[in-house]
Amino acid sequence: MLANEKMASELLQKNLLYIIKNEYRSQKDFAEKMEIAPPTLVKILKSGQIPGIYPFFYNLEKETPYTMSEILSTDITVKDEESFSRDVSKEQADKLCGLYCFYYYDTAAFKGRDNKEAKEALNSGLLLIYRNKANKEYACIAQFGMKVKEMREKFLTLGGGKISTVTSLDNTAIKMKSYSSVHLYQGTVKITSGHVYLTLDYGEKDHAFIILHRPDGTGKYYIGGLGAMVSTSKGRTSFPCMQTLGVSRFNMDISEEEIARKLLLGYPSIKPGDKCEPLLKLIKQLYQKRLEYDNISENFEMELSDVYRESLIQGEVTRLINSVVESNVFRTFKISYIDDDEWYHFVKKFNPRNRG
Repeated sequence: MLANEKMASELLQKNLLYIIKNEYRSQKDFAEKMEIAPPTLVKILKSGQIPGIYPFFYNLEKETPYTMSEILSTDITVKDEESFSRDVSKEQADKLCGLYCFYYYDTAAFKGRDNKEAKEALNSGLLLIYRNKANKEYACIAQFGMKVKEMREKFLTLGGGKISTVTSLDNTAIKMKSYSSVHLYQGTVKITSGHVYLTLDYGEKDHAFIILHRPDGTGKYYIGGLGAMVSTSKGRTSFPCMQTLGVSRFNMDISEEEIARKLLLGYPSIKPGDKCEPLLKLIKQLYQKRLEYDNISENFEMELSDVYRESLIQGEVTRLINSVVESNVFRTFKISYIDDDEWYHFVKKFNPRNRG
């Protein structure tokens, strides 16, 4: 065997093992996609025998982002890693690839003026993170503004809830784009050691920016988490807004009320401390005087009428509530690791594998 042939044979073996490990469920699954018999594949992997262009390399170029030339002349493991920073590997990035459902609150109403119940204000959508077969870059597609029932039906239709290979997600992207009547947001994915940044655009009309925690777990796949989303609000007018986004790889078949409560991240615990003392003192003074007057004479004209007393108390209660709430609300909106971990364990319950 010539030196060049030997090198091509060795690279073929190494590259095929890498592709099968990262993008296919098994060698059998890969053999079926390549339209060859499993024993033939075993022979290729063991001896490095170079198969014919058709059907093997024809299907390989169709199903994966690699060409015949790359497979036989380069070490694709090294080439793939070159596109990542030192602390993020291709394997870690591939963990994020998948179809997700997500939940968020409607932004049509102004802060403090929304009289909808939590479940009525809840919106949902679909998010796909995948590796583009054409340019090998990570990309994302999202559909917003769906009611939960509609989202769940489309999620299952597209194969949601199942662990898909990186290669098959490219086909899911094609299916999502085929919904011509749906406004799809498309964009880029940037992965760092600590976070995932999704930039989504609907042409020049609308834009959204999502930041997710990137977990350091040992699991084979990212199953979901909480993110912060910056976008423009919907309704009569558009304003910049920021909100919580709950992402799940699994179909969360529970009530919308429960999901809505989880997105609130636990309402801030109000701690009035000693701020109630002036109110208690005022009430005591007002009604202590009334008791004194009542003891002197039933017909004695009180210094303060009941209406005036109520007005004083109402004013002090309003001042107290404003003061306490103002000192307890989130001046900075943050999604902590604790919040993300709680959502992670919430989503984990819906993994079909955990349900027996």
